[in-house]
Amino acid sequence: MENVIKTLEVLNLTEQELPEEIQEKISYLENLVQSHNSLVDELDEKDEVTEDEEKLVEQQSNKIDSLDARISQEIQNFAKLENEKKAKAKHKAETEKKAKEEEAKKAEEEAEAKKKAEEEAANKKPVEKKSGIGLGGFILGAVVLIATAGAVNAFRNK
Repeated sequence: MENVIKTLEVLNLTEQELPEEIQEKISYLENLVQSHNSLVDELDEKDEVTEDEEKLVEQQSNKIDSLDARISQEIQNFAKLENEKKAKAKHKAETEKKAKEEEAKKAEEEAEAKKKAEEEAANKKPVEKKSGIGLGGFILGAVVLIATAGAVNAFRNK
């Protein structure tokens, strides 16, 4: 029973936190220890102790020690599995948190880029349409004017 108690103290666990199967084994061990202690007390009160009684006490002691060691090992295995589960859960939570943060950051960057594009579009001067006739139109108009003036002059002289 000593190993079980020490293991629970070292792992900072209570008996209630253990699975029901281990709790039952601990309860069985406690009953066995009480039975062993009562047998030892009875034999201490007797004047003569037979060899069979001594063997029985020794067998019970050995059984208690081995059961104590096995239960202690089971508690350690349980604690190890629980720690692994907690570590996996923590890792999963951290991974999900990072993914959400990256997704939020990406969405924020996209929104910011869209906002900048809209601001640039608003700030950009609209392309102005050319007004007026331009150089080509001016030359064409001058040619037509000269041709018309020449034609008028030619018909006047005739």
